[in-house]
Amino acid sequence: NAGAFIEYKRFLGTSFQFKLGRQSFSPEFLTSTMLDLCLLNLPGRDELSVLTITVPANFANRARTETLNAAREAAGGRVDIRMIDEPTAVALYYASAFPSLPRGCYLVFDFGGGTLDVSAVDLDGRSVAVKSSVGEPALGGADFDRVLLEMLQERFMAKAKKALSRSASGLDY
Repeated sequence: NAGAFIEYKRFLGTSFQFKLGRQSFSPEFLTSTMLDLCLLNLPGRDELSVLTITVPANFANRARTETLNAAREAAGGRVDIRMIDEPTAVALYYASAFPSLPRGCYLVFDFGGGTLDVSAVDLDGRSVAVKSSVGEPALGGADFDRVLLEMLQERFMAKAKKALSRSASGLDY
């Protein structure tokens, strides 16, 4: 879509600017805008006292700082902002929602739209201990979509002897 901003989270912590006409937007501004829109539709927003933000496990300090700044801007500074790595958040959810999971070490994969994160965690009932987290900043769902589309294009071409149209794919990459 012309004028749409995608995968901007990948660029947090950099000086990259997204252009729209004569205007430029930082990834931090776009993040703050997205969070503001989410909070705007949140029932009980005025009573909100704690906001937990998840970030890719591999986010550098500058990207984490920019995410915190964006969250503070969106929340108006009146909310305690907490940050947690995305795969750790998933592990905490499963430990809470399914306390009968067998005790042991689990690998948690988080395929985001733009990143891939993996954490090794020990689960014991509702207790979660993160052993290690790693991530790849430029490998996520959108990247897999592109590769799958390329593979489909190749197979379609081999069988139909013509290219699959971009509009038929439903993806505009």
